[in-house]
Amino acid sequence: MQEGLEKTAQKQQRDSRKTIKKLKAEVRRKDKVLVETTSLLVLSKMLEALYGEDPDSDEDI
Repeated sequence: MQEGLEKTAQKQQRDSRKTIKKLKAEVRRKDKVLVETTSLLVLSKMLEALYGEDPDSDEDI
């Protein structure tokens, strides 16, 4: 009976480690996306400051 409890506890630990690993990978992926989005926003604001207009506007096309 004790052996069954130990196996169950080991399986739960394994499952928990897998879940943690997946969550950490997801956080890293989302962090990269956030960095990229922030960079694009900063570049957009810099272009707007340089040219004095919204770079996404199509008024002069």
